[in-house]
Amino acid sequence: MTAAVLAGILTLLVGARFRLRPMVRRPLGSASPAGRRWRHRSARRRRPRGGPAELAVWCEALARAARGGATLVGALRGAPAPAHVADEVAPMMLAVERGTALRGALDRRVDDRDLGMVIAVLRAIADSGAPPAEPLDRVATALRARAADREDRRTQSAQARASAAVMTILPIATLSLLVAVSPSVRAQLATPLGAFVVAAGLGLNGLGWWWMRLVIARSAS
Repeated sequence: MTAAVLAGILTLLVGARFRLRPMVRRPLGSASPAGRRWRHRSARRRRPRGGPAELAVWCEALARAARGGATLVGALRGAPAPAHVADEVAPMMLAVERGTALRGALDRRVDDRDLGMVIAVLRAIADSGAPPAEPLDRVATALRARAADREDRRTQSAQARASAAVMTILPIATLSLLVAVSPSVRAQLATPLGAFVVAAGLGLNGLGWWWMRLVIARSAS
């Protein structure tokens, strides 16, 4: 009886810790300064190493340089690429420095999908000889929209992540509590069948955790 009561209390505590709150969208400027500082620190911790927002800043820098009178090659030389794509952009710039035409230097396969969109626009500009500022501004806008969409998907998947944490932690915590307070449970665990059941349960619990994380990560990417 005591073990059941303790298990119920543990269930309530874990559920309260990971309870799902409805998402409330505040109007811009309505949050308190403390709330804005907290969200800024939280976003900084969650910020990925690189993404479309960083490429958008790069495209805007290239557009500003072009409006200032720089050629596309000069803009690329003066505005370094973001760190997460620098290794892919560096060979292109090296080819330009060695005398390859910009169109030929850009004709390379890149692994980053967002960078691929930027390179396609740069190739189109090099082919047509059109002023680069406006196309670069447009691709920067598209990249910012893509970044906002990804961030929104990550936010919407927060409830699924909380559910995955509850379903993973609660069985282990309940078993640990029962082992600590119930002699009968400890006696059953000492038998081969009991040990096998617990091992199988832990394995299935870990498999479920991995599968839920995989599904959530794919939906949020």
